[in-house]
Amino acid sequence: MVARGEIALIVVQLGRPLIEEVSNAEQGAEAFAVMIWAILMTTVGGAVGVGLVLRTKGERIGGSV
Repeated sequence: MVARGEIALIVVQLGRPLIEEVSNAEQGAEAFAVMIWAILMTTVGGAVGVGLVLRTKGERIGGSV
């Protein structure tokens, strides 16, 4: 999951000039910040969420195999 977040950060960084070209500088900076926060929240939240699910339901998931 972290690797996906890193790739998403690279893609957003590469797309930053396009964001700023379409909108003015202030709106482009705000859109960039929102995308960075979304990537960080989903990367960290996803990893924490999977860890919690595996801790609480891990035996049932592993026992069914």
